Amino acid sequence: MLGFIAPGFGQTTAPPAIQPNPPAPDTAVPSEGGPTGLNERLASIGFHLTPFFDIGETYNDNVHLVARGSETSDFITALSPGFDITENSRRVQGRLVYNPQELIFARGTSSNTLQQRLLGTGHADLYQEMAFLDSSASIQQAFLSNTGAIGPTTLTSSGNLQTVKAANASPYLMEHLAQYADSETRYRFSYIETSGGQIAPEHINEALQRFTGGKFFGRLGWTLTGDWTRIDRGSGTSDPFGGTSSRDEVARADLQYPVIYSISVVGGVGYERIADPSLIVQPNGLIWNAGLQYQPNQTVFASLTYGRRFEQTDVEFHASYALTPGLRIHALYTQLVQTSQSQIASNLGQTTLGPNGAFINPQTGLPVTVNGNAFPTTSSAFGISSGSFLDKRYEADVEATRGRNNYFFSAYDEKRSGQTLGTSNERILGTTLSWIRQLWPNLSSNVTGGYSRSLFQDGSGRVDNLYTVSFGLAYAISPTATTNLAATRYDRRSNFAAESLVNDVVTISLHKEF
Repeated sequence: MLGFIAPGFGQTTAPPAIQPNPPAPDTAVPSEGGPTGLNERLASIGFHLTPFFDIGETYNDNVHLVARGSETSDFITALSPGFDITENSRRVQGRLVYNPQELIFARGTSSNTLQQRLLGTGHADLYQEMAFLDSSASIQQAFLSNTGAIGPTTLTSSGNLQTVKAANASPYLMEHLAQYADSETRYRFSYIETSGGQIAPEHINEALQRFTGGKFFGRLGWTLTGDWTRIDRGSGTSDPFGGTSSRDEVARADLQYPVIYSISVVGGVGYERIADPSLIVQPNGLIWNAGLQYQPNQTVFASLTYGRRFEQTDVEFHASYALTPGLRIHALYTQLVQTSQSQIASNLGQTTLGPNGAFINPQTGLPVTVNGNAFPTTSSAFGISSGSFLDKRYEADVEATRGRNNYFFSAYDEKRSGQTLGTSNERILGTTLSWIRQLWPNLSSNVTGGYSRSLFQDGSGRVDNLYTVSFGLAYAISPTATTNLAATRYDRRSNFAAESLVNDVVTISLHKEF
């Protein structure tokens, strides 16, 4: 239930839930007679295509996600053909995974359903390491309202589950201005659409100009940034903010100067104006911050600043530690004005590719999986809501590897507020702990437990406590075939009895590559 990120370039973000490494794409090996096969010829230029097929059988004891005592169970067959395309040439790097999923309900509790699923990201060097293009796209299922029925899997007939489509395109120029400065000129267009007719689609246009000081200025580091963002919400839905627009205009200067060892004084000043009919307070005026930064090398970083933004005190903290491959630590405290759908677009836009072709979250450097029931890049603790809000978040993540064991711990406290309707005001506190162990060379296990507490600050007084525990086994039958067994219990206990529910899910599945 993690994975929020900001709707702007270069802003502090929170990582999505860390998942086990997905298998790296197979490397094509030319035959002894030379690259005569199509895939072998394509591999010689960095292109690789891997068709695959997933089949799974799931027992869901509360397929409609209804209140306790009214559950209906069903067996659900999931059929998912797909393909995995990677390109890793000198000028183009990218990956696209597409695997639509057909759900067949054995007992007829729901009509058969086709769930579209896609995740892709790419980077292209268009002209002599000066002009570039970043792009990304995603289709997934997500639970719409945090006050509605929510479960641990998308293998459900709940009407609260909707399809979310997102796409980003960002051309940009990087120029080196002798020893004086480096310039980044960027434009980003994003489109996000949520099915169900309750949330208006969003078109996001963003223009950024940034100058960063060069060697001429010695130890003094400086950055000048101008950022303009416009969000246009479409009409034709029941969204109360449909047909409206918002603008965020920022201009600021930031300075950094080392004072002792690896400690630097940092600070910035600027001006911001936000015009958005969905916000109670629409900031317009001076913004500033000042503090300290510690960075002895590229793998250790910490920054703490105090200032003013969004018409209130602004404290920002960001730290990361990845000095050894066996231990990674990431922590942050930040506040941002954003929308649910802009979070999705920005999170998707910052997904990159690792050395082995895995999808990587840039904030943690850790991979995210694409073979689950939903792509985690668009996960949201608050669901998907209408309009903008002020999001304040604290999060700390620790991942450790010891021999055959991999441990992950995350704790977070997040609050959103400031919306004119007030129906989206909510605070969530939560923690997750997982343990993955390589039992045998071809067999691994994973155990995950989670707890969260949601306080709905919309005047209703509702409080939900959510407990989740899951266990899974993964067995590699061959280099191209893997079978999985997973069991999950999801228990939501609310002071509104009608909103309490329990959902037990058991799945066995097979993934086969060709």
